[in-house]
Amino acid sequence: MQPEDFDNFARVLDAAYSLHSKSLTSDARSLFFGALGKYSLAEVRKAFSAHISDPQRGQYPPKPADLIAHLQGDASKDGRPDASEAWAIAVR
Repeated sequence: MQPEDFDNFARVLDAAYSLHSKSLTSDARSLFFGALGKYSLAEVRKAFSAHISDPQRGQYPPKPADLIAHLQGDASKDGRPDASEAWAIAVR
């Protein structure tokens, strides 16, 4: 993200936290922004959407690490194969 994305980012972050009746300080928003700074605003928005839609993790306000897990694509990976991988292993 670019510095000019901060206000839009803060709105999305505040909206996500308001779903849990929580709020953040300006320092916390800045820390969040710094932790996610290497990603685009569009990617971060998708990560927020993925987090709040997740039946398990979405019960809690997102932390930077939760969003980074979504951004890196391993948020739902717990070491077990998905259905198609499992069938491929079983067929062998």
